[in-house]
Amino acid sequence: YETLVAEEAEASSSTARGGGRGAGPRRSRERAYETWGTRAQYGSASRPGYNPYQGYMDFGADTPAGEARARTERRRMQWTLGCVATFVLGLSAVTLSARRDNRRLESGELVEAYFNQVTRRWEKASPSMKRDPLLSTLVHLKSPEVVYGHGLTGSGGQPRHAPRRSALTIDGRRA
Repeated sequence: YETLVAEEAEASSSTARGGGRGAGPRRSRERAYETWGTRAQYGSASRPGYNPYQGYMDFGADTPAGEARARTERRRMQWTLGCVATFVLGLSAVTLSARRDNRRLESGELVEAYFNQVTRRWEKASPSMKRDPLLSTLVHLKSPEVVYGHGLTGSGGQPRHAPRRSALTIDGRRA
């Protein structure tokens, strides 16, 4: 603070001495320096090499403010570590389940299918549907019995699903 007051006094005394227009090389240097701000305006921030991240207050560990700062930083660090751990656990779960699902897909235990709302059945997804960003969200992994199983028989030779009654549409057709 003392240097700021001294610099302000020096700046005011130099202008009071009559340093008007064309007062010499010193005045032109001051004018060029003033484009970035004067010392009177910004203090040490107007000098080259100023560190804007340097604090103005001394937070020692022995003060209550220092203790509060340490508690806050510790809490933020714990929160950050918790978020990172949650992300890593989620990423590992997705990776492990994707490997398992790919193995089951290749072996034929699962089929990529989508639910057709018109027929109200699971149907095998076409390759173009899997490539489309929007339609690919409808594709799920299902067992072949669910997708192809409506014609299979269950225990005792009975059909697994009752055959769907055809509905009469508005135009009189059976669907």
